[in-house]
Amino acid sequence: MPVPPQATTPVQSGVDFAAAMAPAEKRGVDAGSGVLQCDPNNDWYYMHAPGNNWRPSVHLEKTCWIPMLIRHVLAPGVNGVRTLRRGEEPQSAYKASVAKFRDEGYVHLDPSIDVPPEYLPEGVPAGGYVRTMPSRGQRSGRAGAYYFEAWDVPQRTNRNDEQKFVYDHPKHEAWCAWLVTSGQIVPPDEYTTSRIVAKSTRQLEHVEALEAAGTVSASSVKKREDALRIHEDAEVRALVPKIKPKPKRVRRTKRAK
Repeated sequence: MPVPPQATTPVQSGVDFAAAMAPAEKRGVDAGSGVLQCDPNNDWYYMHAPGNNWRPSVHLEKTCWIPMLIRHVLAPGVNGVRTLRRGEEPQSAYKASVAKFRDEGYVHLDPSIDVPPEYLPEGVPAGGYVRTMPSRGQRSGRAGAYYFEAWDVPQRTNRNDEQKFVYDHPKHEAWCAWLVTSGQIVPPDEYTTSRIVAKSTRQLEHVEALEAAGTVSASSVKKREDALRIHEDAEVRALVPKIKPKPKRVRRTKRAK
């Protein structure tokens, strides 16, 4: 019987997907120093599901379709990962699970491959997209390793508070677009994007009907109109993903009397 994830030690990775994945400690994972103030979790990696799992970017100069990634958590009893028997190699726990998802058309992203430095948050060292640091739960007292995304940057946190992170959405979007331009994920075809746009159109029509019935405000319709326009303007790929420049802050000066 599988052991509940919370009662297990995080499953360690192997090398690449032909054999296994690179161990977390070899991914360039030091994202800081000290101990995170949160419960330890299980190792994981990204995969992209076939079908309509795409969305238009919102932080790039040119709107393009970017893949919606999901996590394959390496916890016994989850996603086909099994409990290791005595003497087995760590990758034995999830080798069959990886094969099953790949047979279904999922694309696995090797966490041992370095993220290009231009797509990492400022101050985050080179390495893959999964980072790890030691952690200890504030209430549970459980100690172990905490696995998180390279764009989820740990922040200085008061001793008695839960660990705080700041997520760099623009850099993550740029990396997702790069996954397509670099050929790691095949871009969506016209049939896929047209289905997603059609769904956004139906959502707008539904909200317009609700507005006519007086159950939603005009602002809700405006949001759906903006969302549909973004979907319609999205390009299949951004050749060089560039982040939108931040708007300059205008300093106000006191008027002379």
